Amino acid sequence: MTPRSFTLPIWIATLCAALTLVVPAGHAAGNGRAYISNFSSGTVSVVDTASQAVLATVPVGAGAMGVAVSPDGTEVYVTNMLANSVSVIRTATNSVTSTISVGGQPHAVAFTPDGMYAYVTNSDGSTISMIETGPAPCVVATIPFSQYAGPLGITISPSGNTAYVTNYGNSTVSYFATYQLYPTVTTINSSQFNQPFGVAFTSNGAKVYVSNYGGTTLSVINAATGALCTTSTCSSSGTYPITVGSAPRGIAMIPGGSKAYAANFLGNTVVGISTLTDTAQAGDVVALGSNTNPVGVAITPDGSKVFVANDNANTVTVITTSNDHILTTIPVGANPMAFGAFTH
Repeated sequence: MTPRSFTLPIWIATLCAALTLVVPAGHAAGNGRAYISNFSSGTVSVVDTASQAVLATVPVGAGAMGVAVSPDGTEVYVTNMLANSVSVIRTATNSVTSTISVGGQPHAVAFTPDGMYAYVTNSDGSTISMIETGPAPCVVATIPFSQYAGPLGITISPSGNTAYVTNYGNSTVSYFATYQLYPTVTTINSSQFNQPFGVAFTSNGAKVYVSNYGGTTLSVINAATGALCTTSTCSSSGTYPITVGSAPRGIAMIPGGSKAYAANFLGNTVVGISTLTDTAQAGDVVALGSNTNPVGVAITPDGSKVFVANDNANTVTVITTSNDHILTTIPVGANPMAFGAFTH
């Protein structure tokens, strides 16, 4: 599908201008950073992905949860779940330049590939906030979901045309067309879904992986049809849903590759999955230690390292993808979540 163009109403453009915080133009900090949201600290730890050193700690809002780095690397959006807001960090200065009011209990945030829009899931009230980015970021649309849906995770296709959302409240998954103020929301119902949490497109955009926090599996959706995968529609060697471990949360894909990683919150492990065969890899189970409770997982742009935020341990574990061994563990703030695509 092709994104539809539209002109924002004059009152929306005026409101966005009125909320503008004028700041000097920033420059991309470049690749090599991981941005870890610390829920109880209300901060973001900025980590150098090469040296694994914490370079800065940026105060944001209460209940820092979801993270997304803009495609050009100049900004980081952080959802503040207890403040009903999104903080915008300028990466050149590691400072907050804007705070955007959104819906209740925002969890996750994702950018369109061109960086024009960011979408935020609001679990309390069951809405999605559509934010126009730039020097005057502003909510331009609020997309309603069904009552008690409780949207949590969000991912946008590599083409930028479609967003998928996990609905923790009613154990469904929804999708809608991006770049539209009033999109039609389609919801997938299945007994496979059990408190779905994380969600991610495969690198080629063909499939969508969904973590079932209330169980031990990942569900796989055929993005072309919006239907759950079976051995006849996706992979003849796959077993659907994919068993990965206890209470999976975050999911990440190796950029341009054919492997995914899932963090198991109660299993205290990270598991590698082949996205070609939709099977968990027996030799790719990384034990993080008891009561670490991993949540967010992201992979460096070169595909060499996996960064995992451990909620209960107040640490980030770094795993090398070449052998799935732990490289190091980094102390960060209290209750790191880093739910989303937090590396650049």
